[in-house]
Amino acid sequence: MTAKYKGFVSLILKSMIPPVMAYHCIIHQEQLCAKTLDMKHVMENVLNTVNFIRSKGLNHRKFHAFLAEVGSDYNDVIYFSQVRWLSRASTLARSWSLLEEIKTFMTIKEKDVSFLDDDQWLNDLAFLVDITKYLADLNLKLHEENNSLTTCMSMSKRSSTNYNYSTNNLF
Repeated sequence: MTAKYKGFVSLILKSMIPPVMAYHCIIHQEQLCAKTLDMKHVMENVLNTVNFIRSKGLNHRKFHAFLAEVGSDYNDVIYFSQVRWLSRASTLARSWSLLEEIKTFMTIKEKDVSFLDDDQWLNDLAFLVDITKYLADLNLKLHEENNSLTTCMSMSKRSSTNYNYSTNNLF
């Protein structure tokens, strides 16, 4: 609480004319951008499918064997953890890469995967894969050593501009 009145940022804010903007953490803003997308229906379906495959050892082993049998490039799906939100991009990208294999496996297991036949849902998934990959890459760039505040802010501003441009042209 004292940092609000006596901390470095508060002293700078009081003494600067014109006032400067204070950012607690630039990276959290990128996370908020990812969460503001209205793609919950896509993420829930992907997570439910991945959790079905990974949560029970038997299903997981059968999925491994199935992927080996069909000669897939990958041997597993990636778990998503809300705490480590960057795993969202990896989970989505791997699920996108294994879409046909997942569809076949879930059909064999008699699970409803009708959403995998919906073109609009697939378009939303493709968009979500791309945007989360972009945000994860941006986050990794922001974590690089020797980045100055101005470099981080310009990367963040550029990504915001690119996002606004993309969404205005898509929708």
